[in-house]
Amino acid sequence: LLTIASTITDNYNVKIIDQRMDSNWRKTLELELKTNPICVGISSMTGPQLTYALEISKIVKESGCNTKVVWGGVHATLLPEQTLKNKYIDIVCIGEGEITFRNLVNALTNQTDLTKINGIAFKKNGKIVQTPPEELADLNKLPNLPYDLVPVEEYIGSQGRFEEGARSLLFLSSRGCPWQCYFCCNPRLSKRRWRAMKPELVYKRITALIKRYKLDSITFHDEEFF
Repeated sequence: LLTIASTITDNYNVKIIDQRMDSNWRKTLELELKTNPICVGISSMTGPQLTYALEISKIVKESGCNTKVVWGGVHATLLPEQTLKNKYIDIVCIGEGEITFRNLVNALTNQTDLTKINGIAFKKNGKIVQTPPEELADLNKLPNLPYDLVPVEEYIGSQGRFEEGARSLLFLSSRGCPWQCYFCCNPRLSKRRWRAMKPELVYKRITALIKRYKLDSITFHDEEFF
């Protein structure tokens, strides 16, 4: 969600709600809906997480505001038509969302034609319309993550890889994988392409993270680090 937010924070007010961190997330969501936001974006992962994603979608659509419910993530990407059959979901972002979501939010704000936005599927006159895919982003051109949108200290920890008490944050220096394992979503998401940040940019960003948050380690979450 931070990565999606990174391309729109210069022009829009963004609020991130993490159910895992906010025990009163329903109240937080309801308060935000009173401001009639442009949309509520929900990241979806196939499995039990869908129960919560659907619950959030229902709350939004039954709130009385005109806010669009936009799903992204693995599940929505793999099954966009099935996802849109749910009455609480308006639009699906397919694949990586930084460019697509930015263009979508601009279109929703200006009330322009959604068929001009690559990488989405949506409902129109009772039918599902899917647009051509968006090109994969150049990681070296994406903005830094807007960490100020979340309580960073709550995310610092061992990340399941270091000893208890370790101060580590997750970092992605590359995306994708050239292989096509059947159990993995990556062939659909990355089109079997591996892309990486330049080493100089990786060094600059992790050094800044270490200094800013007094980290003693970095947890690389790349799909194909080596």
